[in-house]
Amino acid sequence: MMPNHKDEIEKLSTAMKEAKSKRAYERYQAIYLHLQGYTKGEIATIIGRSKKTIYNYIHAYAQRGLDGLEMKYSPGAPRRLTPEQEKELALIIEHQLPVDVGFEAKYNWTLAIIAELIQQKWGQHTRFAEQVTFCIG
Repeated sequence: MMPNHKDEIEKLSTAMKEAKSKRAYERYQAIYLHLQGYTKGEIATIIGRSKKTIYNYIHAYAQRGLDGLEMKYSPGAPRRLTPEQEKELALIIEHQLPVDVGFEAKYNWTLAIIAELIQQKWGQHTRFAEQVTFCIG
């Protein structure tokens, strides 16, 4: 254990027990391990994050204490289609087959076909993860 960190370790231990998400727990754990004397590389291996991420956690903690480890809202990437376009796409997928909208001999919607339709119809390149969220979310 690093010298003079007993109180901080107790606070981190409590924060870990009260963490409301896995990511919050992970941040507290990284600092807990750091104060126990583990290297950034060892912590990165234990937690499954990069050394750069561990460095960021340690830096945030050094600057603002536990408050520096609080999660901030991450809105993700901006939407590529407008709500109206998403509704139109949903109607197309629900009521038509790919062959009905110009995909020769295609009778099942796949993510690749949906991506191509979005590209053709609205000129937007999309990634599969976005389409999965749209289609099932």
